[in-house]
Amino acid sequence: MNIPYCKADDTGRIMEYGSLSPYTFLHRLDPAYVYDPVGVTPETHYVSDGMVRERPRMALQRQGQALSGLPDPCAVTINGQPYAVTGGQVELDFPQPGQYQLVLSAWPWQEVALDITISGPDNNETDPS
Repeated sequence: MNIPYCKADDTGRIMEYGSLSPYTFLHRLDPAYVYDPVGVTPETHYVSDGMVRERPRMALQRQGQALSGLPDPCAVTINGQPYAVTGGQVELDFPQPGQYQLVLSAWPWQEVALDITISGPDNNETDPS
C-alpha cells in the first residue's frame, strides 16, 4: 500500500503531491514532506506549521458590479488582466457590453472564478454567476 505525501514551499503552497511505495518512503524521510495527507490538492489545501490545512474560502459578497468581503490585499483578474485591490472591496466598471471572466485571488484563500455578462450600453448585468 502506498503512502500519500505532499511538499510545500516556504509560503505553504503545495508544490508536489502523490504517493510513495513503502520502500521509497523509508528512504525519503524528509522533514520538508508531510506524510499521509488524504484528499490533498493545491487548489484546496496548503501547509502551515507542518500540517495540511484547508485553504480558507473568501467571504465574497456581490451586489450588482460591487464585490466586498475580499481579502486585503487581493488581485482581481479580468479577462487575463490582473488588478491589485486593497480595502476588501471593489466597484467594477465594464466599458462595453460583453462577457467578462473574473478570477479573485489572495494567498492562502481559495481562488474564486466568476463570469459576468453585460448586455447593453448602460452596463446592465444579465447573467450573474
